Amino acid sequence: MLADRAKGLQGIERIVLIGHTDRLGSDAHNQPLSLQRATAVRDHLVARGLDAALFTVEGKGSAEPVKTCSDGLARSALIACLRDNRRVEVEIRGRVQPVSAVPRR
Repeated sequence: MLADRAKGLQGIERIVLIGHTDRLGSDAHNQPLSLQRATAVRDHLVARGLDAALFTVEGKGSAEPVKTCSDGLARSALIACLRDNRRVEVEIRGRVQPVSAVPRR
């Protein structure tokens, strides 16, 4: 889906993929995991036909959560609660517009 939408855009200069983890586990584990998560998304998008040179991947570990959850939850409930923090954010940079909006000459 994302690959198809990006292919329909003109003017993409850079696609930044930022991986995140939840707070469970150590920083030594979460930092590389967040980078692996972003890299997996890049690899998928490249396999779907996007140019690998467009991508930058970053890993933020657990440093930027979007949701907080109580430590008083049972472990399985805590893992489920923190699900939104395990993500990859996509930033498309450039003077982006749909290909159909580009004036024809």
